[in-house]
Order: sequence, then structure tokens, then C-alpha cells
Amino acid sequence: MSKKISIMNSNTDGVNDFIENCITDAIDALASTSKEKYKQKTSLIENATDMTTQEKLHALDENYDSHMQEIIMGVTITVLSVTILGIAIKNHIPIKHVLRLPA
Repeated sequence: MSKKISIMNSNTDGVNDFIENCITDAIDALASTSKEKYKQKTSLIENATDMTTQEKLHALDENYDSHMQEIIMGVTITVLSVTILGIAIKNHIPIKHVLRLPA
């Protein structure tokens, strides 16, 4: 709670730096997690002995598509969150109402 209040009371440069750091951390975490899952699934598909070549190619295509969907979804959620946060920072009334909500 004190972190939220200090953000509200700080100048806009500090808020912008905080938001920028949060965005960077979220995108980096999303990309690394998605990349790890993609590589792991790719190695499992390539090492599978009970699949034909066509099935492997199809599975690799689906794996790549799901990897890209995860990245696009994560970026979309991050952009929407930042947009909502930006609107809330410019207008302090929504923040005050959110802080009043019971935990």
C-alpha cells in the first residue's frame, strides 16, 4: 500500500521510470519463458521416434504459432495495462477509488 501511495505523491518522472521498468521486466520475463517453452517443445518434437516427418513438421508449425500467440497476447496485455495505468495517473480519482476497495 505504501508503494502505491508513494507513486501517487511522486513527480511524473519517477512514475514514468517506474512504469518503464515494469514494462521492461514484464516483456523480458514473457519472452524468456515463452522462448524456453518453445525450445523445449521443439527438442521433444525433433527427438520423437513415433512421429512421421509430416507429423513433426505439423507439430513444429503449431509450436511456433503458439509461441507467437503467447508473445502477442503478453504484449497486448502489457500495453492495455500501461494505458489504463497512464489514464489513472493523469486522473487521480480512479486511483483513490481503487485504494479504498477492501483487500
